[in-house]
Amino acid sequence: QTKKISEEKNERKLSDREKENRKPDIRKHLTTRATASQADLSETLFTYMKNTVGVDDELDKMGFGLADPFQKKQNVEDQQKLHPSFVRLGVKSAHRINNEPTARAEVLMNAIKEFISDFHTTDLSSGTSRSSIGISFIDQLKPNLNFLTKCRPFIKSEACIIDHVKLHARRSESRNLELGKFKEDLIEEIDSFWLNRVTTAQSIIKDKAKELIKDGNVVMTFGYSNSVYNIFSHTKFSEIDFSVVVVDCEPEFNGRKMVSKLEGLNIDVQYCTISGLSYMMEETDLIFLGAQSLLANGSVEMAKGG
Repeated sequence: QTKKISEEKNERKLSDREKENRKPDIRKHLTTRATASQADLSETLFTYMKNTVGVDDELDKMGFGLADPFQKKQNVEDQQKLHPSFVRLGVKSAHRINNEPTARAEVLMNAIKEFISDFHTTDLSSGTSRSSIGISFIDQLKPNLNFLTKCRPFIKSEACIIDHVKLHARRSESRNLELGKFKEDLIEEIDSFWLNRVTTAQSIIKDKAKELIKDGNVVMTFGYSNSVYNIFSHTKFSEIDFSVVVVDCEPEFNGRKMVSKLEGLNIDVQYCTISGLSYMMEETDLIFLGAQSLLANGSVEMAKGG
């Protein structure tokens, strides 16, 4: 009987040990699982950087070359190439480097002129192909403009330049111009457009606005406008004594730029936010606002906020 009891006790001990061995070690399992997952994430993410062979091809596939990153095509060779001037302009536009309408239109005009200088078409062997130069130019310009709109939507001044360039390119189809003459004529047309629509117009606006400002007047403006600043500087050089009230608002607070530039001209400047407009309005004689766009019916648009 004592032998049977001892054998039963030994069997119980063995069964208890087997049950303990079968239980999973939760603490060790969780620790090894977490460590393995972190190692997997970090190693696989940066492993490709250890080998520099073929990095240029990989970056081009990722959209960091001149290929349009917004174009959804599986074959990279079929992607339409973007002009470097439009790539640079798209990056600057996405970072809001140029906010003033005239400045945005000017940098776009310069990018288009660079594109025209580098523009070329493959088939110019026959005389009939000359009439398709304008069509080919617009077809090659279109993906670059689409890229810019996805970086930042166009404003009216930019759209006006684009429409004028496309219109003149279509009109040149009936003239059967050679490629060199086509490019030269188009660049001259853009320069003439900028001279008549922007440079000359700003000069006339400055002269007309200066006649409205008298000695001792308090002129109010909102945010920053290059045209309004030119009016103030032109009036200051005419030895007219006046002061300026700059009203500003969030989120950009562009009025601070106007204040710093007017102080550089030794003009007496007061600065307030939109909440103090009603108080400062009592001391104001004139109000000059920068126009965002001028419509065909004579109406003027201005950006809300600044």
